[in-house]
Amino acid sequence: MPESHGRVIGPGGRSIMNDVDGDLIVHHYCDGNDNGTPKLGITLLDRSGGWPVAY
Repeated sequence: MPESHGRVIGPGGRSIMNDVDGDLIVHHYCDGNDNGTPKLGITLLDRSGGWPVAY
């Protein structure tokens, strides 16, 4: 389970989505730098090294 870190508070609801650029992780969190405003995070996965790495 992901933990809060930096501006990202309460991350969760992870889903994997396939896009033309590759696989994406889509999740929600509250932004600690924006008065806790809910945000949507979208991160590209790199699988070139055999293990998925989020950037």
